[in-house]
Amino acid sequence: MDLPGSLEKREGEIFIGGCRVEELSKEYGTPLLIMDEKTIREKCRYYQETMESNYPEFNIYYASKAFLNLGICRIIEEEGMGLDVVSGGELYTALSADFPADRIIMHGNNKSRRDIIQAIQAGIRAIVIDNEQELKTVENIGRAMGSKVPVMLRVVPALEAITHPHLQTGMGSKFGFKMHQGQAQKALKQVAQSDSMEPIGLHCHLGSQITDVDIYHQAAEEVLKLAAQYRNVWKKELALNLGGGFAVAHSAAEESFPFDRFLPGLANRVTQLSRDLDLPQPVLEFEPGRSIAAPAGMTIYSLGASKEVDGLGTLIPVDGGMSDNIRPTLYDASYYAFVVNKEAQERPRSKVTITGRLCESGDILIRDIELPQSKPGELLAVTCTGAYTYPMASNYNGLPRPGVVLVNNGRASTLIKGETYEDLLQRQEIPAHLQKEKDQYMAL
Repeated sequence: MDLPGSLEKREGEIFIGGCRVEELSKEYGTPLLIMDEKTIREKCRYYQETMESNYPEFNIYYASKAFLNLGICRIIEEEGMGLDVVSGGELYTALSADFPADRIIMHGNNKSRRDIIQAIQAGIRAIVIDNEQELKTVENIGRAMGSKVPVMLRVVPALEAITHPHLQTGMGSKFGFKMHQGQAQKALKQVAQSDSMEPIGLHCHLGSQITDVDIYHQAAEEVLKLAAQYRNVWKKELALNLGGGFAVAHSAAEESFPFDRFLPGLANRVTQLSRDLDLPQPVLEFEPGRSIAAPAGMTIYSLGASKEVDGLGTLIPVDGGMSDNIRPTLYDASYYAFVVNKEAQERPRSKVTITGRLCESGDILIRDIELPQSKPGELLAVTCTGAYTYPMASNYNGLPRPGVVLVNNGRASTLIKGETYEDLLQRQEIPAHLQKEKDQYMAL
């Protein structure tokens, strides 16, 4: 399992980032997402340092969709990485944090004109074009703005990664130009003939939670062969972006991606392929997100009263659920958890299912986990929750989204304030014809 690097036990109490978990829950309330700054920085440095020692020219972009806010932008910038954004909102967040625009690339399968104009005006490194209509739109906007827009094409090499069907993007998905259908080849010809686009590379994403190293080697070969067929397109440089999707172990049932043998081997493979295909050695690019953010996060819940249910066993609810972590409901994601300040081996232990508090039968966080006996009010820590939890959080059932704190060296700092009931109504209005002389319910 991938755990925060600073998670430790001192004299029977759990600490993360030098902060006592029980104290954090009292100060900030629960549910609470705790992010370990040390882990985030260590993961970023691993990518940077490994590439520096194995490949001459590269770019590492943090995948913002995993988890983004102003504070995370600052950390990523300080660690020398770029940002991969997928919307105008993510780009706005990055620019609001004064993140360097020339270290940002923009994805998305249905970018609006507003997104495209915003990206061009900001001067980002590249727009990753997803489809034929978007290609035409970028070309027309660039011409109207008098800009030579740097672009990459997202191509699909028809490689099926072994992962959950909802996490596959390298074969039959809504993303990109299909190589086996001739879409990518046609798009490359159009870009080559354009007077308002500057092609700088090809992008390929295979999916998420991938453990197979070889499929990235296959993708590199397929995409570089395509690049070689259209070698006249690359006037200044050729970037080969193989996306991210590197698996992390949220629980003992999952495997982590074998980074120790991945980057050096792939770097050698790309170098050899470029020689064999008589291509300039490409700028090698990756977009890790989950593998940086997920292990850094730990969510703290307060336990509720247990109940016995025929056919389901012992159910113990927490004060959150699918509103702050929808991954188990979406694709049966598994997690590890422990009762805070209780010994892992403490007896007696029993098999229980951790449920959320939402009005959905599918609101199950963890099925059949062995935990020591607990009582309402005690804290449950769920690890590896730093990615794709808060970004997909909702206010379903009128639940405020939890707060997020950053911990490091015994200091806790707010990244995102926990919402209040007042926040839930902040953007709501009562139409004039429904107004009462005195809205008594507002005073409740």
